[in-house]
Amino acid sequence: MASSAPNTGVKSVLCNSNSYSKGDPFAISLAYVLAELETTTPARKGYDFYNISPYPNAFAFGHANCSSSLTRPDCKTCLGAAKTAMLGSCDGRIGARAVLNDCSVSTISSSSSDCSPVNTIKMMSVVPKFSLIVSALLITVKGGSDTSINVLVETAKNEGI
Repeated sequence: MASSAPNTGVKSVLCNSNSYSKGDPFAISLAYVLAELETTTPARKGYDFYNISPYPNAFAFGHANCSSSLTRPDCKTCLGAAKTAMLGSCDGRIGARAVLNDCSVSTISSSSSDCSPVNTIKMMSVVPKFSLIVSALLITVKGGSDTSINVLVETAKNEGI
């Protein structure tokens, strides 16, 4: 275990170009997911946690992880710094990812009105593996065909996800 403070130096912050308004229900879902990521990830073996908000009118998905060399309190500190970096750069965006030296946090919304395979791939790049499954389900629920799902999977393969 690490005996010093986590390295919270920011490697990168990526923001989805789509945004949400302050009154959007997604804001509540995002706050829920970020709070859960920050508190639950340090308690998980391997410091790796995926989450989804419980609010069906505007789902938010998230993923967080920490370096296995950190202590639980250091992981929580690092995730707090990642959340601050992400919200500071990507406030009002439906998807974002902050990568710090010792941890990372990613979030995305399922409420995009355009679930075409190419746009879905672009949106889900902040939470690749988890979002691929969710996006395929959303295409099916929103009336997409098996062909849409196959195109989504092929696009993901081509994009290296």
